[in-house]
Amino acid sequence: MVSSHVALSGLIALTESHLAARVGTLEALALTDEAKSSHWKQIGPLLEGLSWIQDSSAVAWFLLPDGSYYVTGKGLASGNLKDRPYFPEIMAGRTSVGTLVVSKSTGRDVVVVAVPIKDTKGTVIGALGASIYLDSMSEWLDGALMLPTGFVFYALDPTGNTALHVKAEHLFQDPENLGSPTLAQAVKTMLAQDHGTVTYDFEGTTRQVMFQASPLTGWKFALGTILGQPPAPGK
Repeated sequence: MVSSHVALSGLIALTESHLAARVGTLEALALTDEAKSSHWKQIGPLLEGLSWIQDSSAVAWFLLPDGSYYVTGKGLASGNLKDRPYFPEIMAGRTSVGTLVVSKSTGRDVVVVAVPIKDTKGTVIGALGASIYLDSMSEWLDGALMLPTGFVFYALDPTGNTALHVKAEHLFQDPENLGSPTLAQAVKTMLAQDHGTVTYDFEGTTRQVMFQASPLTGWKFALGTILGQPPAPGK
């Protein structure tokens, strides 16, 4: 019998290590002469060679302080990233992990990890980032966890949007808007607490999940079981 505690801890650990590995790679690349050159012709080949770019689970990009950016597989992008919530953070010299956005370059739902590039004086001269596809990461986690039938997992970002889900159609949705008052209340509880257990009805079944916060991303991870049909009204 799978322990929910063990499975939830495994889900968080797998996700954090997945994201942390990409952050570590970007941090190492940000220290190279190629990255500090601020020229895509030198930076592009470094990013294009990453295994997680070649397997199409993410795109990587090089960002300039004016918000313009270059992306793997395309080169100079037509958009600008100054309006992204992570932009001030990385331009202030801090690493950013866990922001959910719809990618401007691909139109897909992604989680962003990004690291600053600094010159010899410590001034931020750009950034390297990766936009990791949420559906690809959810599918990978589902295969890695090998949960028995009847188990569900997902993660919510600090605003309540769905960062990970065993069903890709629920990604980037706010569970409070999915037509279940008990789910909406459960989400409020999850966002307000660091850990706990909630029970709610969704898609014709009653579900009980344990949840816990991730220190790396700030997401609330949930894992639990489908208990069966909810009781009929008045029962």
